[in-house]
Amino acid sequence: MGADILVHHRIAEHLPDRLHTRDGRAEARLSEDGAGLSVRYRDDQGQTRLVLQLVPRDGLLELRVPAGDLRLCAERGSIAIEAAEQLQVRARHADWHVGSWHLRASRIRERAETILFEAQGAVHTRAERVRTVARGMVQILSRKTSLRSRDDTLIDGRRVLLG
Repeated sequence: MGADILVHHRIAEHLPDRLHTRDGRAEARLSEDGAGLSVRYRDDQGQTRLVLQLVPRDGLLELRVPAGDLRLCAERGSIAIEAAEQLQVRARHADWHVGSWHLRASRIRERAETILFEAQGAVHTRAERVRTVARGMVQILSRKTSLRSRDDTLIDGRRVLLG
């Protein structure tokens, strides 16, 4: 096994630190310490369109598009993203178009200034307990309202106005 490592190092010593296409549009460059790799692709005007950077000592693989869009597409398959620790998505606007959405989590925490839910059909919530806390007023508006409980129903307030 030691010979394989020696041969690998011997080959690596003879590799250039920079590879590029004849037209200069694409290049691969080793970092100064030889531990990282950067790949760049430029358009006809020389603008960098794609950067792929690998920094093994930091555990980082970065795919960057300085201008334009990045599209991941699996025309006949799936795309899976897995993270052992954390998955972060940052954007000014996120748009999801899916046929069905399944989310499984041990805990979900949402924070927003305003949340609007809109459904053409029914909205169902199944839980052991449901608690809604509002600083101001709670309003339920509908054409017809039904409230049903198997045991006691408690309405507590300074005044209860009916009708």
